[in-house]
Amino acid sequence: MPRTLAALAALTLAACNPTSEEACLEAAAVDGTLAVGVGEQTFAAVADGDTVPLVLGSQGGLMVLGALRVTGIVQGALLFGDADNPLVDFQLLAPDGAVLGGYTGISRHFVRGADDVLTLVGETLVLGVYSPDTGTVGDTGDGGDPLAGDVTLSARIGDACGRELTASRTVRLE
Repeated sequence: MPRTLAALAALTLAACNPTSEEACLEAAAVDGTLAVGVGEQTFAAVADGDTVPLVLGSQGGLMVLGALRVTGIVQGALLFGDADNPLVDFQLLAPDGAVLGGYTGISRHFVRGADDVLTLVGETLVLGVYSPDTGTVGDTGDGGDPLAGDVTLSARIGDACGRELTASRTVRLE
């Protein structure tokens, strides 16, 4: 009897393992897609040339509330930092590639919709070195404002099965 229970427990744990060979094969059978967007509560896709709102946070930081929509990846349990959750890079980049804000290599758990599309909303992409006195971020070296022109919303997701997806959109901030 104890061997039977141990075998059943092992099968159950293997079936729940998000990085099991079966889970990886199922995800690989789906076209991997990644869409970049914005939104605090829901996902709103952005296209190249769109205007994206800047938000003034409660602690005085200037940010974009980013959002992602993805298919074809495997994720872990709904636990912060679960090793099987995808690692996400989500950044705002200046035209020269300099990082204006965001994060890299953070473990994230996405919400699965009824259509098996995974979404992540309300991601705070805080801009670095924001000056409320001048209303600018950083220093372009020529006295210009790096937010005056186009910036890139850039995302990369790497799952525990080894799939990597990337997407970016060139947008204006307001």
